[in-house]
Parts: sequence; C-alpha cells; structure tokens
Amino acid sequence: MLEFVERDLKAQAPDLVGGSGFQDVRLTYRIDPLLGNSSRLISGSKLQPSEPPEYSMISERTGFCPFCIDAIDEATFPFPDELIPGGKISLGSSRVVPNILAYSTYSAVGIYDTTRHFLTLKDFDEALLANAFKAMGYHTQMVRRHDPELEFSSINANYLASSGSSLVHPHLQSSNDYVPLTTQRLFLQRCRSYLRGENGETVFDEYVKAANTSGRFIADTGRISWITPFAPIGFNEVWGVFKDNSDIIQLTDYDYDELSAGLSKVFSAYEAANLSAFNFSLQGGGNEGAQLGYRVNFRVVSRSPLQPFYRSDATYFERLGLEAMIDLSPEDWAEQVQLQFH
Repeated sequence: MLEFVERDLKAQAPDLVGGSGFQDVRLTYRIDPLLGNSSRLISGSKLQPSEPPEYSMISERTGFCPFCIDAIDEATFPFPDELIPGGKISLGSSRVVPNILAYSTYSAVGIYDTTRHFLTLKDFDEALLANAFKAMGYHTQMVRRHDPELEFSSINANYLASSGSSLVHPHLQSSNDYVPLTTQRLFLQRCRSYLRGENGETVFDEYVKAANTSGRFIADTGRISWITPFAPIGFNEVWGVFKDNSDIIQLTDYDYDELSAGLSKVFSAYEAANLSAFNFSLQGGGNEGAQLGYRVNFRVVSRSPLQPFYRSDATYFERLGLEAMIDLSPEDWAEQVQLQFH
C-alpha cells in the first residue's frame, strides 16, 4: 500500500485585517508516495493573477524568428537522412527540427504552428496540439529505431519567458537518451519496490485509485486518467496517467488525440484562472517500464504570470524532470571563484 504522509503544521502570520497581532493559519506538509518529494500547501495570499494576461507586449513579431514560415527552412538544419528519411518532419502547420542546443544525446524542437508567430492559451486547441505531439512522437520512434540502445524518451514544453522559454514562438522539445531524467529514475525505483496486488495492479494504478477516493480525480477519458498529485511539485499541477502504455514509442495517433483533448481542457482551466505560462512533460519508462509496471505519465504546471523584463532560469528540466541544466562545469566555476580567494 502507498503511504500518503500528511501533517498539519501550526503556523502563525501577521493579522493584516485586524491590524495587530498574529493569527493562526493552516499549513499542510505532504510527502508524495511516488516521487518522494515533499510539498507545503499554504493558505493566505495566492500567486494567481487577478486579471487576464496582457499578451500585446509580446504577441507582435518585431524581427527575425527562426520558427516562422518565412525563415524556418533557412534558419534550421535538416535531420541526417539515416535518422529521418528526407531530413524533415511536418504535420499540418507543425514542424520538427534539430535542437541547436544539446540537452540530451538526441533532442529536437517541435513548432506547433509555423504560420503563427504567437499563440495564446485559447489557440492551443485539440487539432494543433495533436499535430505537434504526433510529429514529435514520430521523431522519437525514428530516433529509437536508429539507436536501439536508447531507453529514455520525453516530450516537453516551456511556454513564455517565465517558464524558461528563450523564444516567443511557441514550441516543444524532446529528450531521448541512454540515461533517465531524475523523475523517470525515481518513478522506476518506486515501481521496483512496489509489490503488485493479486490482480496485477501497479503502483501507478494504486496512485490513481487513491486520487479517485480523496477528491483529486478529474476525469477518465478512456486510455488516460486525469488527476491532481498528492504533493505537487508545481503550481496548478495536473497529471494524465496512461492506463496501459509504459513508453512513449508505444503511443498511437489515437493516444495523442486523447492527450491533446485533455490538455486543451487543462489550458481552459488555466485561462479561467487568469494563468498564462506553463511547463509540461510527457515521460516514458524505457526498456524495463512494461515489466516494472511503469505508466507513461503527462504532467503540466503553471508558471509565473506574464510580465515585462522577466525570464525564469528554470525550465521543464528543473520543474518536471527535477534535473538541473548547468551551462558551466563545477570545475571551471571553481577556477573562476578561486581567483577571488588569492
């Protein structure tokens, strides 16, 4: 059985309404039984904005954009023919191109729509999302076929600068590697330690069942269960847990259609709450996933509201992969700091 650890902490905060003294406030501490992370559920002032986002400050294209239709062919490279026959992947208005930054052994960038420089949350409809996911899924399948020793695949996204995105034009990113992201590794470790029930229930099955009995279940859309996690690692976090699939390369067009339909509804909830930026990550369990009872999981969190002159240095890697991306080695940084000690 999974252990859902929760403890109410007795906290106090200044009484801003009364004008003096302190008042008791609720603070709940939780440990998630799947990832092992701890969360603090606070009360009081919230970070959600009270007004809808103002996109006009960034929505207009003011210069060169490598992902727009008039520049993408010249600004991006084709894939090697031995990896992707013909070198290009496109579906509808979506495109997949090589990533110019090596985040993993094989990585790619997917553009939702090359014909539109900017998309609001309303624009992320089912068809647009499905085309992008399917194109990225095709890239993942071809990469894994090209290099069978690869095990760990994910499809991810940062949206807007406050999510760590470096470009305004909305896009996705994939990671295909010989080693897992931290969250993939932790999920697999938990799968290994879990004793399945008589009916073969996996640790993911029990986690979803617990959500259904504790007010965290959202919807069952067929092949995916939509829930909120017990101890979130991000704001407004939602999970989509596949019932049967253990790796991304098993997903079909139907799976991506269902995923896209569910995600579009999550974005509608974000929009209703005046939220704008997000990260998401779709993660598979590699070669051992099926045997261990791993389930492909999709997780999405909201990020800080859109505002001028702010860009976060945390991307989906840090927020949903629990894995830091560092642009300077500790050894090189040590040399630079040593200079200040002499």
